[in-house]
Amino acid sequence: MQRDLVVVCAGDQSLHPGFADRRNFDLWVIYFGDSDAVFDRYQRGADRVFRRRGLKWELIRGLSDLHLAGERSLFDAYSYVFLPDDDLAFPDGALDIQRLFEAAALTDADIGQPAIANEHFSWQATRQIPGALCHATNVVEIMAPVYSTRMLREFVLPGLAALDFLRAGWGLEAVIPKAAEVGLRRPVRSFVFDSVPMIHSRPPGSSITHRIGHDEALMMPGIFSDKMATHASFRSYESARAFRFPFIRDSTDQDAIRLSMRRINEMREIDRVFRGSRILRSAQQLRTLARRARGLMARRAR
Repeated sequence: MQRDLVVVCAGDQSLHPGFADRRNFDLWVIYFGDSDAVFDRYQRGADRVFRRRGLKWELIRGLSDLHLAGERSLFDAYSYVFLPDDDLAFPDGALDIQRLFEAAALTDADIGQPAIANEHFSWQATRQIPGALCHATNVVEIMAPVYSTRMLREFVLPGLAALDFLRAGWGLEAVIPKAAEVGLRRPVRSFVFDSVPMIHSRPPGSSITHRIGHDEALMMPGIFSDKMATHASFRSYESARAFRFPFIRDSTDQDAIRLSMRRINEMREIDRVFRGSRILRSAQQLRTLARRARGLMARRAR
């Protein structure tokens, strides 16, 4: 019988120990901090621990080495793989994660995520719907996606390899299901599971990832043209399983893409004008004089 897997990219204050005990899934931790004591503590509560530096999605990209090693992918041993941020809390600990995997299987989900139960959210469609077990969406947020192993192996890891400039991962939300619906020759089944609430402990925009994400968004216009939206909500997993999803490409906002490209063109024009301006030449001359002055002071000091 296949198991399920959770991979957490964790800092020193990671909340994943809250679901590390009494679990029936495997847990891998990628620790990006500097503390030997924290690393040792994480080792005691996980099946595998890696020590690497970087942001979440560049660390996940590094798992491609494990995927490519050997005759078969290491991920073939799993049904679903969950990739939560390290600032997410689950009220019932490991039981919530197990419910997530069960709900994904019952709805035949390709992609999913737990619902956000508090006020720290970016997209309305990620929020928990009272009385619903789940709701169907066009995409899920990269904060806490769960992927079928096929999705991870055939679309997520190859997508990260192709978009190797991404560190924060902004824009992946639409790229992965759009590629998958062509590869699978059908719409991708994407759900937010209201039966599995999670608490986002930090408000959005409070980390360096957010600043880097804004830079990445300039190169990923899909973040504006395929915003997360809800198709329908369900009170039973049977009705969710029977739902017929539309293709994402049929609802892409082409005007948003054109606007994004126009903004990039405007920024390039501003950069071109600035580079040819007297202001820039004067600034360059000042930097040259400053370097010469520092060199002169250093020689006098000797």
